[in-house]
Amino acid sequence: MTMNSSDLGLPSAPNNAAPPPSSNANRSTKKGLSLRLKTTLAAVAIGTLPVVVTGIAANLIAANMLDAQIELAKQEETVAMMDKVERFLFERYGDIQALSNLPILRNEKVKQVVSLKDRSQVLTNYAVTYEVYDNVAFIDLNGNNILVSQGAKLGNHKSADYFQSVLATGKRFISQPRVAPSTGKTVIYLAAPVRDSVTNKIIGVVRTQMPVRFLDALVKSYGENDRTYHLVDKAGKVFVTNDGTETLGMDAAEHLTPFPQLRQVRKAAPTESYEPLEKRYVVGGYAPFEATQGLPDLGWDGFILSDRNVAFAVNNRLAQIFAFGTLAAAIAVSAIAVLLVNRSLQPIEAATKTVQKLGAGDLDVRLAVKGSDELAMLGANINQMADQIQDLLENLKGTAEIKQLKEAIEQESHVLQSDVSHLLDAVAALESGDLTVQAPVSDRATGLVADTLNRLIEELARIMATVLSTAQQVTQGSTELEQLAAVTAQQAQQQAHSVNAVQASVVTFSDLSQQTAQQALASDQAVQQAQIAVTQGQEEMVKLTEEIKVLHSGTEQIVKRAQILTNFVTSAAQFAKDQKRVAALTRVLALNASMIAARASGQQDPDQFASVAREFETIATQVNDLAVQTNQGLLMLQQQAAQIQTVVSGINQDVQGISHSVNQFVGSVEQSQYVFELIKDVTDRVAQVGQQVTASSQAIAAEAQTTLRSIEEIATVAAKTEQQSSFTQEQAGLIDNMARTLLEKVSFFRISEEVQGAGSREQGAV
Repeated sequence: MTMNSSDLGLPSAPNNAAPPPSSNANRSTKKGLSLRLKTTLAAVAIGTLPVVVTGIAANLIAANMLDAQIELAKQEETVAMMDKVERFLFERYGDIQALSNLPILRNEKVKQVVSLKDRSQVLTNYAVTYEVYDNVAFIDLNGNNILVSQGAKLGNHKSADYFQSVLATGKRFISQPRVAPSTGKTVIYLAAPVRDSVTNKIIGVVRTQMPVRFLDALVKSYGENDRTYHLVDKAGKVFVTNDGTETLGMDAAEHLTPFPQLRQVRKAAPTESYEPLEKRYVVGGYAPFEATQGLPDLGWDGFILSDRNVAFAVNNRLAQIFAFGTLAAAIAVSAIAVLLVNRSLQPIEAATKTVQKLGAGDLDVRLAVKGSDELAMLGANINQMADQIQDLLENLKGTAEIKQLKEAIEQESHVLQSDVSHLLDAVAALESGDLTVQAPVSDRATGLVADTLNRLIEELARIMATVLSTAQQVTQGSTELEQLAAVTAQQAQQQAHSVNAVQASVVTFSDLSQQTAQQALASDQAVQQAQIAVTQGQEEMVKLTEEIKVLHSGTEQIVKRAQILTNFVTSAAQFAKDQKRVAALTRVLALNASMIAARASGQQDPDQFASVAREFETIATQVNDLAVQTNQGLLMLQQQAAQIQTVVSGINQDVQGISHSVNQFVGSVEQSQYVFELIKDVTDRVAQVGQQVTASSQAIAAEAQTTLRSIEEIATVAAKTEQQSSFTQEQAGLIDNMARTLLEKVSFFRISEEVQGAGSREQGAV
């Protein structure tokens, strides 16, 4: 048997041997990010990302809501502007109708008694009174001017579109904006047919000329706060704006880029575009001209625009607030994250520094351990490692002393090399397995070695005898291991019987499941009762629906009668408007009467005075006509008032009927409440049964989990037992092979029978 230096407790390398190369030498010289920096960046990212995402999302939601509100406000503002324009034109539309009904234009008797100059003065007074017309003219069927307000110099109107349209249709007309030849200003013409008071035939056309500057003044308030308004005619030209004179008459598509698409749809909408002239982005609203109350559709469009930066200044400010708030929150979260990281990394950094000091040779350093978490366990392991390193170094010092002693022995052994050669023969015999050999003993120093070798040979012979006996016992032990494996297999069978017992427990679970099924059946019965109660509730709901229909019918009747009231209010408003027109005509007649009275005061000729009297008679006739119209309006109001009384009486009856229906409805609601209380009781019962079923199910689940854990434990034990059995069998086989090999090797030595018997006796004593 060969023995090496490690078997003797001696080191295998000299004391001055170089230590093994450090693993740090194989590491890359590139220095990556530190753990503190990585952890800090990760914590900051985890803390700030939700804050930033939340801030951005909140900013986007708030910005979208504000954008929608601003766009809706711009749209409603534009609709209000166009509604104001429509009401203004509707009043002018009524003015031209009132002019066409003047007796001085359509009554031949009045025209005979009132001079041409006086009739022209009436038109002048009309224009001065309303203050929105440049001139008023009465035109004959050939387009010539019969009457013109003072100061107007007009040509023939036969080719004008307003003249041709009125004669062709017999209806009122409003023109598109255009430049008037007489004034050079952009104007709008309104015209209406004048019919003879007797024959009702068209005898001429009355026409007013209104400058568009009055429309500009009308919508001027919409140009405040850096806003611009635009009115576009049917041809797509801008005719009213506060966006500079160069924009007037411009094609709207060149200045307002979304105009073509909006013109096709003609619905009020918000708009956003780029203005090439001002070189800016604008937002605002668009609204078309909508004809109402008999007013013709002029095809106009309106815009109100604002600079985008000004309109969304609040949004920008809000975005800044959100940005600053998000930034502040992110900084606060980052600071907290850095603080937490610093506190968390302090134990790790302390451990790192301790390990570095240990690596540098300072084995007395230790790490302060606090708490019982993973970091505390790491510190304890580091301290334990330092203790082990110190113990190892102390052992290495002892090994170094042994090494020095060996070197001394080796230095002395070369003196005895010559004597050792004499022992080679004996050693060779020993190597051949002959334990009966004897080394020659001489009187030299090596004689002691030879004598010792002989004693060692004898001792080795006894040891080999002991080994032989031990090998026989190992063989016997392997047989016992095989028997132990058989016993382990029997234990596995017993565990199988335990599994059968667990299956019996599963049968018990099945019985519990049947009980749960019975409880579920009871729950089903309760549900059926609940369905019956629900059916009753549905019937009550049908009754409630019928009562609601009755209420709805009564409400519709009230709404219809309220509509009649609304029509009466509309008629009253129209009557007030007619009275306004009558008042205007009365002022005109009073003015004419004052002029005639002034002229009569200077007349002395009876014939002339009679003529003036006839003129007064004519004015009186006109006043009488106005009084008749007023009386007719009052009679109509009285009739409508009587209708209103009837409607109010009907509404009272409807209210009484609705009150009765409401009482019935309340009774149905009380019945429904009773049904729903019944449903609630049944539902509570179902809930109780459901709770019982749930409790049983939970008990079954808990028992099943316990059984499952038992089965898993049995399976685990069985697997371990099987592994142990396999391992025992393998070990038994290995021991048997080792014993056989040992017997074969021991049989190599030749031992005397006496020595073999002594070895057996010693083994038996052991």
